[in-house]
Amino acid sequence: MNSGRSTCDDEITDLCFYKNFLTKNNSMPKKWKDRKEFKPENLYISFYSFSSLYYAIAGIIMYMFFKKNFNLLPKIPVPIEIFIGLLIFQSLTSFLADVIYINEPSYFHTIDRITVLVNFCIFASNIYWISPIEKIYFVSVILLSYFVFKDSREARRNNNIDAFLSKHERWHRFLPLAIIFWLLYRLLINGNK
Repeated sequence: MNSGRSTCDDEITDLCFYKNFLTKNNSMPKKWKDRKEFKPENLYISFYSFSSLYYAIAGIIMYMFFKKNFNLLPKIPVPIEIFIGLLIFQSLTSFLADVIYINEPSYFHTIDRITVLVNFCIFASNIYWISPIEKIYFVSVILLSYFVFKDSREARRNNNIDAFLSKHERWHRFLPLAIIFWLLYRLLINGNK
């Protein structure tokens, strides 16, 4: 029997995530709001908090070591500076949504979700220009990233805060590392040419 309340008020489900994609909802269980793990003195200086910066670190590494990488063969016509800027912006939105406003409604949750989607689509668009081996790598990374993200959501759904923090940190680490490994591969494969 439906009591008139949405299941999104009571539980965290994938349907709620998609339903609330453009809202300022944070999608954290309400019962986590007062947990010590999410208090600023415990959260702000932690591996979880630092993990939001992995995107910016990847962007800085791209700028410092791989700036000419998109000119290597096969060439990628989108300027690498766009990717660098998007990664740095992703760090900012991720930090604001996943750390500062983790248990509060905020439009930073919306901005973070949209930025993830934009970054994902723009990075995935490289599949049109890259070599067949890189295409296999990209598809593998896309599939694995889904499972890494899903694992984080499953820990949250199971009300396991420690597992959630660890697995969401892994989610923040996975794609920036995958990008760096891809750029390193492009550099190494073109080194003999």
